[in-house]
Amino acid sequence: NGDIIQAHGIIKDDMWIHWVDNGEHMIHYDKENPRIEITIFRYKHLYEDYTQEKDEKEAAKLERKKIRESKKTIL
Repeated sequence: NGDIIQAHGIIKDDMWIHWVDNGEHMIHYDKENPRIEITIFRYKHLYEDYTQEKDEKEAAKLERKKIRESKKTIL
């Protein structure tokens, strides 16, 4: 599951992971040489632009609020 990948800082948010089964299991375990091999491809999700724009607008709004509050403090 993507929580492990997210916890180690490989990706920011595991909600964007799309698991693909290539006819075999998605995650392979090797008992003789314990490891997990994962191939990650970067695809742009349909809602990625929307969420990025939303985050940018929220950050701009918070910045404007901080500026207004700092002006009130000066006066």
